[in-house]
Amino acid sequence: MVRLAISERRDLLIAAAWRVMAREGVAAATTRAICAEANMPQSSFHYCFDTRADLLRIVVTSRMPDFITLSTNAIEAARTPTDRIRAALEAWWQDVLANPQTHAVMFDITVHAHYDPDLHDLGTYQYAEAHATVLTLLNYAVRDGQYAWDTDIEQLAVSVVAFLNGLSLRYMVEPHNSSFSGALDTFAAELSAHLTAVHTAASV
Repeated sequence: MVRLAISERRDLLIAAAWRVMAREGVAAATTRAICAEANMPQSSFHYCFDTRADLLRIVVTSRMPDFITLSTNAIEAARTPTDRIRAALEAWWQDVLANPQTHAVMFDITVHAHYDPDLHDLGTYQYAEAHATVLTLLNYAVRDGQYAWDTDIEQLAVSVVAFLNGLSLRYMVEPHNSSFSGALDTFAAELSAHLTAVHTAASV
């Protein structure tokens, strides 16, 4: 029998958790079910994670780096500030279209945490991670110093997270709705309206 390093076991269990949740929902992703999916004894779970909540925290954050990379690459390729914002939103939207079950799992985690006392803080943690990710992108969009946000970006981040969650949840329910692209355009324009040109001494 091949002995796996703890990091390898953790990766296999996380991948197994994703598969179970995408197929059957978060409630079905018990430690027993996850280990069975990973073809591991249940003792392996507690060797790698203290609790089921610890694994779900990793699941919550596991795709944030990918989202940041997709969005920053899109921002890099855009020319104008408005294009940067629209490109970042489009990068997220394309991920929703490509991975709808992944986004459905994230919503399921939020709702499940609301009703499960053992996971109650997970929803707060989930939104804190999403908020931090959006803050990173808002700051990245004005990194060259030519533009600045004219309002508190903490408030902007709350609006962005709420919009993205609302639109993706609507897509889960109505995948054939043709209004989503227009909604992205409208929100991008509204968000871009909070950008103001920075006038430096050299440019005066």
